[in-house]
Amino acid sequence: MIVLELIIVLLAIFLGARLGGIGIGFAGGLGVLVLAAIGVKPGNIPFDVISIIMAVIAAISAMQIAGGLDYLVHQTEKTAA
Repeated sequence: MIVLELIIVLLAIFLGARLGGIGIGFAGGLGVLVLAAIGVKPGNIPFDVISIIMAVIAAISAMQIAGGLDYLVHQTEKTAA
């Protein structure tokens, strides 16, 4: 059973990578639906992980607004050259 579940997850990841953009989310949802259809029980929602991801996205957004990402790219280009 674990092999079938692994195949489904890998196919969903492959499909999402091929679709790109919003298709990644749709492929993930499709993978979850298929796993639920074959009887996989859902686990607990990882609130800690979701909170960390939200904090990182908020920090990146603030850095983008302040021009920090452009600065980091500029510094990286200077270092690489």
